[in-house]
Amino acid sequence: MLSGASATYRAGGVISRHPAGRPCDNPDCSCPATAPTAESQLRAGRTADDWDAWMLSTPQYELRRDAHGRAVGIQLPSDPKRIRRVRVSAERKRALDLVAALLELGA
Repeated sequence: MLSGASATYRAGGVISRHPAGRPCDNPDCSCPATAPTAESQLRAGRTADDWDAWMLSTPQYELRRDAHGRAVGIQLPSDPKRIRRVRVSAERKRALDLVAALLELGA
């Protein structure tokens, strides 16, 4: 999915196996889930999301924190060094082509 090679999510969702090859009954275990999650079931068989790879310089990374000071993500800058489109849906490609055509017209 991350390489852009898949056009759709798996039809059956994500099903991981416990490293020991058996179900795990320990709720505190850090092993992967052995059943599809609600999120993976929602995505199952659907068209893959568009995916871009953003290249940022180290000073451009700004850590975002919640009200308790826990890290929740990064603030993306408006001027990344480079954006590489990894996967572009047909709808997005049409929209990008239209924007490019309008820019050529000087609009």
